[in-house]
Amino acid sequence: NTTPKDMLHIYYFNKPSKNFLMSWKDFKMQHIKSEKYSEHNYFKKLEELGDKKSDKILIRAKLDLDTNVDGHAITVINNMVFSLLHRDYAF
Repeated sequence: NTTPKDMLHIYYFNKPSKNFLMSWKDFKMQHIKSEKYSEHNYFKKLEELGDKKSDKILIRAKLDLDTNVDGHAITVINNMVFSLLHRDYAF
């Protein structure tokens, strides 16, 4: 996700299985790294993943916040990603 301070935060998560019962509170995205956002580098990373024919799911979240509370935005994004996965993959 990118933030109002033009930082790019990259996370990953383990793909839930169909047989695994999980609530959104159990679903956790893990932080990989943070770096200064650059459109060039962002699209370069997308191309690299595409070239690898990766089965990774990419979700971009751009944050426009009036109030910034540490840790709260990622909790909301975590819930939204879980909901999308639950809807699309019916685990």
